[in-house]
Amino acid sequence: MLCLWNYILYICEYINFQNPYIMPDTSSKTTENLDFQPEDSKKIYQSADAESTSKTESNNSNHSDENSRTVTIEIVRHKRLFEILENPRAMWKVIASLFVIVGVFFIGLALVVLVVKSFYPYNVIKTNPYGATIIKNEDKEVIYWLFNTAELWANSGIEVKKNDRITIRASGAANTAIHYLVDGASDDFQPGFSWVGTEGLERNTGHSAFRGKFRLVPDAPFGKLLMQIIPVSKQKNTGKWIKESTYIDGTDEKGENNQIFTIGKERIELVVPCDGVLHFAVNDVVMSDKNIKDMYLASMKSLQDSLTDIYQKNKLTKFIIKPIKSNPEKLNKAYLKNVFKDVFTNGSCELNHTRKPLYDLKKENFGLGFYYNGKNPDSTGYPLVNELIYYKEKKYRDPWYMDNVGSFLIVIERKTNK
Repeated sequence: MLCLWNYILYICEYINFQNPYIMPDTSSKTTENLDFQPEDSKKIYQSADAESTSKTESNNSNHSDENSRTVTIEIVRHKRLFEILENPRAMWKVIASLFVIVGVFFIGLALVVLVVKSFYPYNVIKTNPYGATIIKNEDKEVIYWLFNTAELWANSGIEVKKNDRITIRASGAANTAIHYLVDGASDDFQPGFSWVGTEGLERNTGHSAFRGKFRLVPDAPFGKLLMQIIPVSKQKNTGKWIKESTYIDGTDEKGENNQIFTIGKERIELVVPCDGVLHFAVNDVVMSDKNIKDMYLASMKSLQDSLTDIYQKNKLTKFIIKPIKSNPEKLNKAYLKNVFKDVFTNGSCELNHTRKPLYDLKKENFGLGFYYNGKNPDSTGYPLVNELIYYKEKKYRDPWYMDNVGSFLIVIERKTNK
């Protein structure tokens, strides 16, 4: 600042600038006061020493005289500020005070935000294309989704990543045999199958005992809630998926087992083993080609063990069990009708030393119904031509799911602050 004023004075001297506030003293050194501001302003004093040499010429003599002049400039604004700037200790006190004020301000602001959030928490609520409602905040994500128990591997649209930790809870009721409900309502009697919850219900009698070992999870009860994680590129998204996908029975495209999780009422802190989309189903029988073949052979073997006619027992082995076991392609309507007369020549069978018509075998709990001809059940060729042949021809993978009715509310919780 002093250098600036020196420079200004030097310029003024050079151009013979006559400043009314600067009064030269020809004697020696004088002190002048220069007021640039009104009287009510704060005064700041700043001194500047300027030395200049001027030459004056007179008409009578040719000599130079150097006069040294001292000018005092009185500035009346921001005096306190300049005093602080000139005092390092005072300046650091001001800086420290500013930091304290700013810190207190932000701490107070943070407390206000926390208090407001405790009464009005931050939430994002949205839905996905599959009907799941997603509520997300800073700590966790909670998803609500209503599952139709009649659908095999229903796509929830909920994507998960490897090592995610999810907790799944479910509630609701389902019935795995809607035709029993219809019959019971029509004839006013209690249905054969009762309603079950998400934990399912074990059934070990009648044809349920035969079918039980072909369920998606044989060791879990009928109707228990299951989950499978299917890659995004292989997820269920069209009607053809059921007929074409290998994941219907928990097998991936490489023919390896894809893990099926039993959920039931709840599954806590499940560690996700791979990336994919959550699909849900209840525990029942899926009509994959492998399942159809295994069920058919098991049914024929059970029938063979019950027959007391040695001739028919041997024919079953020769024309049915051995050929189909070695060549599953023989499991078709044309072949079975062709060998039907070779096995059952008189259209009946001897079951437990009692001659019975073949259609009565349906009542014997071998687990198989009649073939469907497109209009009505068809007993022609039964029991060799049965419902399994129809399912295989039509690639009808979920007929026993279509016989299901009910819904489960599934709640999935996932932490977001990993």
